[in-house]
Amino acid sequence: MRMILATAMISLAAALCVADDLSAEAQALHRQLSLRMPPAMQMWVLTEAQRVRADLQWEERHVRMSAQSQFTSRPVIGDDLDALVFLVYTEVLQRFERQLHPRQVRQPSGKQSPSATTNTVPAVTNKFAEAIARQERELAERRARLAVRANELAQRLWTLSGTLLQEIR
Repeated sequence: MRMILATAMISLAAALCVADDLSAEAQALHRQLSLRMPPAMQMWVLTEAQRVRADLQWEERHVRMSAQSQFTSRPVIGDDLDALVFLVYTEVLQRFERQLHPRQVRQPSGKQSPSATTNTVPAVTNKFAEAIARQERELAERRARLAVRANELAQRLWTLSGTLLQEIR
């Protein structure tokens, strides 16, 4: 019971906060599909999103093959398969959004951080900052590619949104 409740809470939270890179049509489709997904499918989407997020060599065909092997009781093909890929990509985009824009921690106005009083920055810090900046650029590029593909899928699936994912359990 707790697992079902937790999954429902996760899907509701996901439905309410979709990445900024998605079109209004894609956001509406994501909300509609997220609220209709059964718990087993929600767990698969979360697990698959973690795999896609962690794999730098992500490919859409891997997500499709995973969906087909996961839901074997009823073959997942065509538009339902595209809808599952779309849901995985939107979840990955949300994770990227949280990573790129973490909540800002504010310091009290009367206190300065120790780094604010330092005028010189060692070379090691610059190399570290460059590595972080490179990772953030790569992350932003991956996020942009995923957003483009998710928007393409949403545009194509929008007219079918009322009938998607109904046969998958």
